[in-house]
Amino acid sequence: MAYWFAAIVGALSIVLLVRLVLEWRRYSRGGHIISRRQMMLRVASAIVLVLLLIMVGVGIRLPLTTAEAAFAYWAVALVLALAAIVMAIVDLTLLRRIFGRRRAESYRRLSSYLRAVDRRREGRVGPE
Repeated sequence: MAYWFAAIVGALSIVLLVRLVLEWRRYSRGGHIISRRQMMLRVASAIVLVLLLIMVGVGIRLPLTTAEAAFAYWAVALVLALAAIVMAIVDLTLLRRIFGRRRAESYRRLSSYLRAVDRRREGRVGPE
């Protein structure tokens, strides 16, 4: 059972790192809408998640002899998990802000286009 869990954790880590590399390549080519700050946040989040996966994988097999050592070990894992959650929330907030700005810009462009069309229509149609 522990080997299956280790295989799943390893596969998740590999998938996470591959997605991060693909995201980084897309960002470096300029095909991404996110900022440098958000990309660094995603890199830090991936590092925290990989550390957390390693800690969980090692912690299952690690013989912690005292309750204090076990508490400290799993408290650090919990802090890493909370840090990953906070980073994900910050990332989503930044992404929502970017999409809000893009949507507002799109509405501004659409309204200016409609005004231009309306002005042209009014110019062509004269009094009868």
